[in-house]
Amino acid sequence: MTSKLHWVYNTKETGIGLSGTQVRRILKAKKYVYLWAKYSLEDKQNLEERSLFKQKLAKYLRIAKESPERLQVWFWDETGFSLRVIRRKNWCKKGTRRKKRGDRRKGRINVMGAVILEKIAAEMPNLVLEFLPKYSPDYNLAELVWHSAKEYTANRLFESIEKLELLLHQLLNEGELIIKWGRKIKNKGNAVNAI
Repeated sequence: MTSKLHWVYNTKETGIGLSGTQVRRILKAKKYVYLWAKYSLEDKQNLEERSLFKQKLAKYLRIAKESPERLQVWFWDETGFSLRVIRRKNWCKKGTRRKKRGDRRKGRINVMGAVILEKIAAEMPNLVLEFLPKYSPDYNLAELVWHSAKEYTANRLFESIEKLELLLHQLLNEGELIIKWGRKIKNKGNAVNAI
């Protein structure tokens, strides 16, 4: 909205009106590109904690694969979905990328969920909680579910919380969401595969 107001102001001041297509053409000629803003958590991460956790996670995943009756690995997380998304793309000089917040406005639905790597046994052994290192969502498989769901709902304007809730129910509970498990979790710290 700010950029539209800016162009309207320039039109009033200069008497020159430009269409969106003309503006894009001018920006491209000046070597500007339209990119997603980069979200980085790297400056907040503790590399030593991440390294130790990665080793522990690899050990757990190996045990769960070799002896599922001994160990089950679950990835638990929460996220929020909003009625309207603020655009996170912007024009910037080629070869650079601006950092920008990806806030959402208006109504919001919070969702909690888990990704279970093995089936739940009839009688569960002792439950042990392992917390991710701070600012390390790339180690959580649940992030891939949220990423896929948010990709599906991105740039849509929902009329009500109920309509957003219905779509999320269809995606997350009725199996309509297609999750790309091989994708990398990007724009949140290091872009690495979750497993």
